[in-house]
Amino acid sequence: MSKRNLFIVIIAFVFLSFWGCKNSNENFSGTRINTPYVAIEIDTIILKTSEYCVSGIIYQDMYYIYSYNHGPQLCVFDRFGNIHGSSPLPEKIDRYWMLDYSIKNDSLLVLNENHGVTTYCLDKKSGNFILIDNMETPVYEDKKYRILKTANGEFGGMVYFIDKNTQDIHRAFSNEVINVIKLNNKYYVTNYMMTYSSIYEIADPEKMQKFCGSINDIVNNQAESNEKERYVFEGLKNVIDTSGIRIAGSFIHKNKMLQLWNEYVSRKVHITEIVNGELVNRYTFDFTMDIKYLYFDGTRHFLNFYTDDRKAFGVIEIDNDLIKIHFFRQETR
Repeated sequence: MSKRNLFIVIIAFVFLSFWGCKNSNENFSGTRINTPYVAIEIDTIILKTSEYCVSGIIYQDMYYIYSYNHGPQLCVFDRFGNIHGSSPLPEKIDRYWMLDYSIKNDSLLVLNENHGVTTYCLDKKSGNFILIDNMETPVYEDKKYRILKTANGEFGGMVYFIDKNTQDIHRAFSNEVINVIKLNNKYYVTNYMMTYSSIYEIADPEKMQKFCGSINDIVNNQAESNEKERYVFEGLKNVIDTSGIRIAGSFIHKNKMLQLWNEYVSRKVHITEIVNGELVNRYTFDFTMDIKYLYFDGTRHFLNFYTDDRKAFGVIEIDNDLIKIHFFRQETR
């Protein structure tokens, strides 16, 4: 190739790359926020439906929205707000949508812990929850461990590390596990219970108490016989312990461990970082909302929320590079 032709190819490549980035920027009509600590995109998706929509989750870039018009329904929308169908929800599922979620074998599992544990699997084709047998629903998983949790309301719960090679199980106390992340070969368990929020560091799970029961006991929330049995702190280091503000989850963003917090009264939302054992505010949003952690798919954390005035709700996606906040609104509301 001649120097002249090579020069033309380089110019064309630079032009196309620039044009692609330009078009990408022009197609985004929301708000961008970029600081040394966070990169945030906020947009609004108009749901094209007359159904009364109240809350939603996201899975594999489709939105599954809970609605009420014709009895409790699960409506399926694409990222442009177009509806793809709806299905009735199971009769016994929690009508306040206080559900837990987990990814297993590329499926989204839904845990309903209202009056015992029942497990559903999201059927992507029908957009419905299918009742299945209870099974492991890890809150986190890597090459060495599957991490499960138990919950017993105000009496607390525990976090369980299952060694994939030996099947040995180790456990320790947790108020109620919200999520688990891993940074620099250490595990961080984020907990919340009745105005108390905490983060525990676990450097070596094998230093936790060994559990001699079965995985089935954990799955069915029967691994602990009493409250005293849960107060086991071997292998835990308390990184932060506070009250009066509710933690919504921890995550890795811009290669640092950050936290998302909800104020109780004002419903303000903050992003913090722990520096020398103290919470340092890194960003405060100018809107108020209630947030619930959903699940981690191995790359992104997913949460949902509704605004304090209940006029909008939405979902949040968080990874190392970007925090995306999608507001859902309806033209008919």
